[in-house]
Amino acid sequence: MWSIPNMIPLGVPAVDTIWRRLKPFDFDTSHGAFPSMIVRDTHLKDRLKESCEVVIRRLIEEMTWSGRGLGDMGEYLVLSDDESDESEDGGT
Repeated sequence: MWSIPNMIPLGVPAVDTIWRRLKPFDFDTSHGAFPSMIVRDTHLKDRLKESCEVVIRRLIEEMTWSGRGLGDMGEYLVLSDDESDESEDGGT
């Protein structure tokens, strides 16, 4: 995932935040910066989640390969619906 218009790759916390903020909503359309970037798909929400997971895994892999270590990034390894659902409703 990239920051438009700068084309700067987003970090793990930003990608995680995107998913967590959009997760409560049902959607099937995504509007990009240009008309050719409009995506309509009945499975768009699933595609977004999968894309976020791929990006987060890849960024974490790059961090471990470069020797920088995970630091506090380990908490982002899995974008689990179960964990975030529990934290949103107070764990009940």
